[in-house]
Amino acid sequence: MRLPNTDRLLWDTPFLIAGHRHGVFDLRHRPGWEWLDWTLHDHLTRDHHVAATTAPAHGVTPVTAGESAPLVIVPCGLRKRQGVEAVPAGALYLGSYHRLCQRAARRLALLKNIRILSGLYGLLTLDTVIAPYEMRLGEPGSATADTVSSRPPHRACSRPRT
Repeated sequence: MRLPNTDRLLWDTPFLIAGHRHGVFDLRHRPGWEWLDWTLHDHLTRDHHVAATTAPAHGVTPVTAGESAPLVIVPCGLRKRQGVEAVPAGALYLGSYHRLCQRAARRLALLKNIRILSGLYGLLTLDTVIAPYEMRLGEPGSATADTVSSRPPHRACSRPRT
């Protein structure tokens, strides 16, 4: 189905108004603004083509083993697993913000290059085993910029809960 350009006024009107405000009246004819003359069908066709050629979601390109991988630091979370002695840091935090950050980090970097910034322990690898704790960054006794390092702590942390 092809829709006339009059059906897409809500799409391009803000751009045209902003251009007029700055004295630009030929925005449609400038390089890079050709899409202002596209129909809805043209936009949907282009979006479908782009989605088919670029598989990663939200413009994030996953890193593979042969590439240079960044170090990604994920914040810890307040909600933690309770009733367990010790679990890997990647499974300890239950909050939705932490889980979303960890999901994004897994798309951006290799697992070995992801760290969790813990309020008690500092930087942790995802597989570092730690016990649940109650400590927020900024509280007395919490990890600080001076105490944080990229080296993971011992495999089994046995610090008491505070």
